[in-house]
Amino acid sequence: MSQDLNQARPYAIAIFELASEQKSLTAWLDTISILAFIATNPSVISLANNPRSPKEKLFNLFKNTLKKNTESVVLEQALRLLNFLIIKRRLQLLPSIYAALDNLRCKKENLKKGSVISAKPLSEKQQEKLENVLVKRLKAKVFLDYAVDPNLLGGMILRFGNDVIDSSLQNKLQRLANSF
Repeated sequence: MSQDLNQARPYAIAIFELASEQKSLTAWLDTISILAFIATNPSVISLANNPRSPKEKLFNLFKNTLKKNTESVVLEQALRLLNFLIIKRRLQLLPSIYAALDNLRCKKENLKKGSVISAKPLSEKQQEKLENVLVKRLKAKVFLDYAVDPNLLGGMILRFGNDVIDSSLQNKLQRLANSF
């Protein structure tokens, strides 16, 4: 994935610059998301990896879906990108291109994405309070995905990229056990 992300970054930067000029970043994100979703389908992967499979067949598979689900402002350029990726046998980069493009958007919009894992579901009020604290601490807008893991016993784990704040009871008990 790391290598894919490095290879995907130039594509994402080019798309980001184009989308910024056209004021079409949301449309591009939606389009690349659709392409990435299709590219991760096992049947599509098999077709893409088969050297005997006609490239036109693969291209048309994506094209038909895009025509139904993509804004016209990005369709033509997205199809050119798709054709290039097919010819260069780089369709596997699409999920990484999406991730890199989304990271660029987050930087531009001063948005931090993270996840919260708690022992029990957090109420809306608790989620709002947590988000407000994080906005003040991080000096950025936050977008959080919430998940529940009853094995935590209590507390929560916050993840923002490589940063982890583990205030779970399970972690505290583990640290206590390790101190003996």
